Amino acid sequence: MEALNINIQENKPYLNLVKMLLDYESPFIINFSEVDFHKSFEKDEDIYEFICQRLNIKLDKKFLFKTIKEHMLKYGGYVLLLNTKKCAVITIIKGDKYEGKIYR
Repeated sequence: MEALNINIQENKPYLNLVKMLLDYESPFIINFSEVDFHKSFEKDEDIYEFICQRLNIKLDKKFLFKTIKEHMLKYGGYVLLLNTKKCAVITIIKGDKYEGKIYR
């Protein structure tokens, strides 16, 4: 959360699997995609409490909502906090007939 001056470390657990596959010289393909993990709230106050608890700090409400306004969407009686994450899908190739792009 760059605007909040908070260093959030990205978790990339797939790298452990990639390292193991490289160590064993196993052919594999890795594809990345984006998946939506939007969270819904009944009111703005719920969003504020959620973010403060998640970051374990108290924030100025006006500043917070100004910072995240482009990630909020009103839908029906709810407010959605938009959250899209990148995911990795690893396909391990068995056999020796595969002729596509292999990462090793």
